[in-house]
Amino acid sequence: MPEPAAAASAARPIEDTAITSADGAARARGWQRQALPPQAGECYSEFLPVADGLTLAYSHYAPRRDLVQRSEQSHAGRVLILTLGLQGHSFTLDGAGRRFDFASGHSTISAFARVQGQRHFPAGQTTRQLRLLVQERALHQYGLQAALADMAQAEQARLLFFGRSDGAAQHLAQRLLHLRAQSCAFQGTNSAMPALSPLQWHIASLSLLAELLRHLPGGAAAPADATAPARRLRGSEQDRLLRARELLMQQYAQPLSIGYLCTAVGLSECQLKRGFRALFGTSAYRMLTAIRMEKARELLEQGLYVSTVAYRVGYQHPSSFSAAFERHYGMPPKAVARTRGSSSAAPLR
Repeated sequence: MPEPAAAASAARPIEDTAITSADGAARARGWQRQALPPQAGECYSEFLPVADGLTLAYSHYAPRRDLVQRSEQSHAGRVLILTLGLQGHSFTLDGAGRRFDFASGHSTISAFARVQGQRHFPAGQTTRQLRLLVQERALHQYGLQAALADMAQAEQARLLFFGRSDGAAQHLAQRLLHLRAQSCAFQGTNSAMPALSPLQWHIASLSLLAELLRHLPGGAAAPADATAPARRLRGSEQDRLLRARELLMQQYAQPLSIGYLCTAVGLSECQLKRGFRALFGTSAYRMLTAIRMEKARELLEQGLYVSTVAYRVGYQHPSSFSAAFERHYGMPPKAVARTRGSSSAAPLR
């Protein structure tokens, strides 16, 4: 659950000031830190509003003594909270005595409406966690409302999943931690380098959300017409597919994933794959590759270095880009530089 700031010593339970919906609405660009008093140890949480109803949180707790935080939180609607344990362990007891565990290498998915409970951190260890807080309105926006289907409206809290984090989730979490490290490097400096784009946070967060929701029945985005035949796509589904293509054309330089694309447009993975074949005659992956290769050719013809072009079109490693370019065009990218400006050069096909 969210980790609000506290105001007392670590020798006894401490009262929390709950994060409110107003905090999420601030839409601040930078991380907002809430820390315990120094005498408690190095204990803080940071929050980044990513989109309306979607917040990313990072917590680092290294208390000098066993730490118990009392918290009371209420939300306008229910909140889905997805936690990846990065280091150490902690647990929360709600008002009814139910226990929610958070452990390194594990994912915890829970849902809350109003919470009264205690959060426990043992002394002598560092506990780090990464969280996504998704308001109910955001779940509806992304077509993920089924994730709360098993939770009655009257329920205050429910544990939906606890288990080991798979490799894909850990990779996406590391991507978010890398972005956080970059954003921290920019804070408090006069660097001329541009701040991270909100789009980078949005893509990485939605990709992680889509991956973690695979653990829940009905967690994948799936509008009501999910069973419509591929050759008879409904108008709403076509609109979503066209929007997905638009995202590929606009965001090709970002590390896109199928999970992000599905969540962003409100389609299941099956719908997206089937729909792309039916509407465009290709897969989303092949379309993205074609978009990247076309843009790469333009940049190479302008005289940019191969390594520069690779990063510009979304590849982290120039060698991977070169291999993809040669598969697509039948010649290595450096051949474009050699033939640039020659009227006798054969066109790439």
